[in-house]
Amino acid sequence: EQAKLLTTALRQAYVAADDEVVRLAGHAGEHYATSTAVTVVMTDDCVAAAWLGDSRICGIVETHRSGDSWQGCWLTEDHRPDLPAEKARIEHNGGSVVYLQNRARQPFIRGGDFCERKKKGDKPMQLQYSRAFGGKDLKPYGLSNLCGVKIFPKRSQSGTHIRALVLASDGLWDVCTSSQAARIVQICVRLGSRDPAAELVKFALQEQQSRGVAADNISVIVVVPPSP
Repeated sequence: EQAKLLTTALRQAYVAADDEVVRLAGHAGEHYATSTAVTVVMTDDCVAAAWLGDSRICGIVETHRSGDSWQGCWLTEDHRPDLPAEKARIEHNGGSVVYLQNRARQPFIRGGDFCERKKKGDKPMQLQYSRAFGGKDLKPYGLSNLCGVKIFPKRSQSGTHIRALVLASDGLWDVCTSSQAARIVQICVRLGSRDPAAELVKFALQEQQSRGVAADNISVIVVVPPSP
C-alpha cells in the first residue's frame, strides 16, 4: 500500500511540475527548454526513487560480503528513445527515433514535423532522452512526463543497507561509474571533512578535461542517511 501511495504521489508531482515548466517556458518564449529530473523520498523502511530522462540515482550500499568497501548500484534506468517501449510510444504519436552520425550514432527523438520545419528555416528540437520536463514542441510526439518510480528497502534480508545516495545529471555519469562514485563518497564520509558532492563535481571536471570531451553541466546531490 505504501509503495502504491508513493508511486502515485511522485507521478502526480512530476506531472504538476511539468505543467508549470511548460507554462513558465511559454511565458518566456523558451518552448525548447527541457530538463531531466531525479527525486528521492525516504521513509522509515524504504527509499522511493523517481526520475525523468538520463539523470540518475546511484545507491551506495554496504553488505556483509563487501567488507570494508561500499558498493555502487543504479536505482534508475535512463529513458532512452531507442528502448522498445519508448520508441513504440514515440512512433505511435507520430515522432521518430534517429541515430545521429555527428553524435556517435546516439538515438534522438524527433517530432513528426522536424523535416518540414527545417525546410522553413526553423530549428526544431531533438532530444537524447525520451522523458523530460518541458519540451512543449515534442510533447505531442511522444516526449513523456511520466516518471519512472522504483521502491527499495533501506535494509534487505541479506543485510545489505543503504549508506548514501547520489542524485546527479549526466554531466557526472558520462565520466563516472557507480563504483567510482561509491569510493569517493565513502572516503568523504569517513574523513568527515570533505563535501562528497563537491568532490564528485571536481572528479567529473578532471575527467572531462583529461578525456578532452566537451564539458557538460554537472549537478550533484549526495544524501547520507544516519547510520543504522
